[in-house]
Amino acid sequence: MDISLLVENTILKGENQPLLRLYESLGKVVVAEPWEINAKAAKKIKRINVLVTRSKVKVTKELIDAAEWRAIATVTAGTDHIDTAYAKKREIPVIYAPGSNSNAVAEFFFTAIGYVLRGREKPLSKYSLGVIGNGHCGSAVVRIAQGFGMETRIYDPPLHTKAPESFKQSDLEETLACDIVTLHIPLTKSGKYATKGMINEETLRYMKKGAYLVNMSRGGVLDTQAVIDAIHKDRIGGVITDVFANEPSLSAEDRQLADNAVLATPHVAGWAAEALRRGAVQAYYGICEALNTTPDEHADDYITKGLKERYGHVVEINGEKNAVERAFLKLLEANHDIAETSWQFKTGLGRASSSGHAAICFNWMRAEHNRREIAGKAIQLDIKDRKLSAQAEKLALAFNMGIYDSGRGRQPNYIMRIS
Repeated sequence: MDISLLVENTILKGENQPLLRLYESLGKVVVAEPWEINAKAAKKIKRINVLVTRSKVKVTKELIDAAEWRAIATVTAGTDHIDTAYAKKREIPVIYAPGSNSNAVAEFFFTAIGYVLRGREKPLSKYSLGVIGNGHCGSAVVRIAQGFGMETRIYDPPLHTKAPESFKQSDLEETLACDIVTLHIPLTKSGKYATKGMINEETLRYMKKGAYLVNMSRGGVLDTQAVIDAIHKDRIGGVITDVFANEPSLSAEDRQLADNAVLATPHVAGWAAEALRRGAVQAYYGICEALNTTPDEHADDYITKGLKERYGHVVEINGEKNAVERAFLKLLEANHDIAETSWQFKTGLGRASSSGHAAICFNWMRAEHNRREIAGKAIQLDIKDRKLSAQAEKLALAFNMGIYDSGRGRQPNYIMRIS
């Protein structure tokens, strides 16, 4: 049977063009803008049978009924935009990319925390971190936090219920009582552990007066007005948010939250180049399985194929106090200027005269966001003090970086010098 794939153009355009060849190995590829992918358009394409999208495209019952789909794939880590229940009823496999953006989200989190805590003598190891949700992203944050020596408390009742012996969790009150609380949970509206509005007036009372609340999951897990009130009443130290309840057409409450947040960004925590490519490759593997097709043995090469690498970037720190921590936070800062991203986003929203204009700002900034992961990159540690060198190696491995061996000949991506 001939295969035709309807693929959202954002997955294949610009520097992601090498992915087109990978998808063309499956069959004919029809590329369309997100707003062009709907039931009416799908009906016009002959023998279309695989759909590949990002989260902008709403895969409704009507779109699912518009063709004889053999697979519906999203290159994202979540499936909020897909009517998965109806697809299951139609016996159509839904493919997604869990964990594809976990490194990117964890790095974005520590970039944000490094900015917020800049200039303070208190090291990260003296801060407690409450992580709500221990999935791919949450566990990546925990891994790096432990590399920094932070005390971590984790709350994930579905995971604890599933594996009570292997996963010991803190209770919600203890987790919320940390110096920094970060959310990495799906948005669920029903069931015993529904997360919609989970952070509300009642649960915010458990947070410390000077604590920071970070949301890089879904906007709807917050009671937005309750969080705004908590900021205004100085009940918490501040909010960092990458997501909003009504994105991209932000409501007045969403825009007020962005304005009052220490940092506000347009859902780009997982938007690193490697993460986007990794999601597309994971989706490709899932489609191959659904079609009973042998995948290209070099498919993983497409995660970085054609991407321009940075080599020899030097991070230099005077080794007085918390030198290793400062060096890695400086590396993250050099990799992405999160304060500039937040300023541009807030400025754009401030000029927006309507929710429609806010959506234009949101979508444009997301499309133009350009960032790389440090995970997978090689770092050379030029550190004479053995204790500091061991700390740096431990933290580099927590970030999933490779320790550079000079015998390999190739220049490292990063050089860390602590004098």
